[in-house]
Amino acid sequence: MNRITEEYDFIIIGGGTAGCTVAGRLAELSPSLSILLVEAGKHPDGVKAISTPALAHTLIESEYDWAYKAKLIDRPDFQREEEHVTRGKVLGGSSCLNYYSWHRGSAALYDDWKAYGGDTWSWNACKSYFAKSASLKEPYNLPALCTDPGDVGENGPLNLRAVPPLPFAQDIVHAWTSRGLPVTKDIFSGSVNGLTHLISSIRNGIRTTSVAFLHGKNNISVLTQATVSRIVMEKDAASDAYIATGIELVDEQGNPRRVIRARNEVILSAGVFESPHILLLSGVGPKSELASQGIECKVDSPQVGLNLQEHPVFAQVYQVSDGRGLDHILRPGSKDYAAAQREYDETGKGPLGCALLEMSAFTRLDERLKQCKEWRDLASKQDHKDPLGPGGQPHFEYDFLPLFFPPFLPHIETPKSGDYLTVVTSLLRPSSRGTVRLTSSSPTTPPWINLNLLSAPVDLAALREGARFIKEVLERGDGTRNVVRGYYGADQELEGLNSEGVGDDVVLGHCSTGYHACGTCRIGKAGGDMEGVVDEKLRVYGVKKLRIIDASVFPVIPDGRIQSAVYMVAERGAEMVKMGWEQESTTGRVKTGAAWVWNTAGRFSDFASEMLRRNTETMRRAWE
Repeated sequence: MNRITEEYDFIIIGGGTAGCTVAGRLAELSPSLSILLVEAGKHPDGVKAISTPALAHTLIESEYDWAYKAKLIDRPDFQREEEHVTRGKVLGGSSCLNYYSWHRGSAALYDDWKAYGGDTWSWNACKSYFAKSASLKEPYNLPALCTDPGDVGENGPLNLRAVPPLPFAQDIVHAWTSRGLPVTKDIFSGSVNGLTHLISSIRNGIRTTSVAFLHGKNNISVLTQATVSRIVMEKDAASDAYIATGIELVDEQGNPRRVIRARNEVILSAGVFESPHILLLSGVGPKSELASQGIECKVDSPQVGLNLQEHPVFAQVYQVSDGRGLDHILRPGSKDYAAAQREYDETGKGPLGCALLEMSAFTRLDERLKQCKEWRDLASKQDHKDPLGPGGQPHFEYDFLPLFFPPFLPHIETPKSGDYLTVVTSLLRPSSRGTVRLTSSSPTTPPWINLNLLSAPVDLAALREGARFIKEVLERGDGTRNVVRGYYGADQELEGLNSEGVGDDVVLGHCSTGYHACGTCRIGKAGGDMEGVVDEKLRVYGVKKLRIIDASVFPVIPDGRIQSAVYMVAERGAEMVKMGWEQESTTGRVKTGAAWVWNTAGRFSDFASEMLRRNTETMRRAWE
């Protein structure tokens, strides 16, 4: 790590999935640019639970997990809190804790972003940026999915691979197709429908994280285990607007430690919960909320912390025939685990090197949903458009994990013997919205998070029907009906899922978060129904030289796992920063770590000297 100085060209708050990506891309502009990346967590080097794929589920509530306390359900008839909502507190962020799946979602979903950010954020405009980060080198010829690596990405720093077949996979395929449901061979073209094998962010048995963007970038300084208390802003005398000029760091007790200045821009990439938190602490947010905490309101931005979106999920766990799952292999202390550990240590292969989540299915359930009064009522208010998939997007994602998987089963005791299948039903376009709010003006006090899952009646009805559907597939489909032995004994109340008047209570009591929270600083207009916190170029309304680049800017939650979408937004955001910097270079002055350089005839000798010193194609283009 480079020595931390008092001033940098760019400061990035948050060294997570987006933050590392942005830092790495900005570093490519010029070796003379200085970039500071500030991360609250530790470095992941040497942490086997992070690097070993099959140990991902052991990271919950570890020192690498923010483990936020959150209100999960906040309905008049039902209340639930969750003690530990997982987000990565480590360099690399949630790319160090996620479950690897690499897919984009549907074209129709991203076209919905146009209403908030214009054509800049359409599917066609975003498509190439999905591939920019990725590198899938190996042929992809699994039986259920064949695609060219070029469709996924070939030249990015993130190494990907196809998930090798796991136990029970063919049984799932048989069950799915026996019910007349399709298998898809492509989930990257923008049309998503059917059962598919997956690509994962794993290569050679090692997790791939966003830290890969930092490798070889000597002009990036990384400061870990550092808490940012606020973004420092100053009034611009000419326009009377605020300008972001740096950050303030605090110690563990919340006492100011130091201020570090940014010559060009401050970029906030702290994630869906911390980005709005830091904005609020900095005086950007709803005026009334800031006043309640004694914080001066610099910019009255009413949408900060609103529009929190999350996939509500419902997990069902079945006991399966011995040998069909991976529990007997991955259960610590067993002889099979010891053998798997040796295989992994020697070759990087075997059960410990696999992603566990091999297969997912995407589908619409139009006829089922039309039978629900809640769906009909909401559709009638929206010109009879499908509220859960207006552009033909899938309603549900089903994830099949060949073991008992605690992250989606937080209130069920882990079994000590047997093999299991965990099936996770995710509602992909929920209508419910949550909030992030301050609980204190202290930067070391976590924000108040209300996920507010299933507050919209249509979400509860839909998730119930989605769970009932996959229960029928597994219990009646060829290939699984003779393998699935019924619900795990500690969770027999799930049998009430199909009972009228009981099914809703079962879903409310057992639903969980999909770990895909987003939207709290969304892209949007300057006012009206589509009002946002940032504009189409991710610039914060009311503050110059400040952008937000992370999942908090998503205006509508992607219909699938969001890892790939976060990288896409980071790639796009980094390019927008680059373009802004180069444009400023050509129209006036460039503020660099060396000096102010003026692009005028009277200072041509200084200009030529600077050009020679930089000696990069990027800077030559900028000055021409």
